[in-house]
Amino acid sequence: MLKLQLQYFGHLIRRPDSLEKSLMLRILEGKRRRGRPKLRWIDGITEATNLSLARPGELTEDRKAWKSLIDGITQSRSRLNA
Repeated sequence: MLKLQLQYFGHLIRRPDSLEKSLMLRILEGKRRRGRPKLRWIDGITEATNLSLARPGELTEDRKAWKSLIDGITQSRSRLNA
């Protein structure tokens, strides 16, 4: 599942002007309700890659580098689960 999410993230970031891209990356203005902040989709991506938000955006431009990063992350997680 993580591999599919990372692949879709790379696909979204490489698209020039996409509604999905703007919705996934936008930062909402205003106040939020009390309690724990909601986990955003992009937060899961940055946590899985251990990179800041700007860095995955740069890596997705180079498709080979992004694919090797995805393969490395998913292989290391599958070894941990085995």
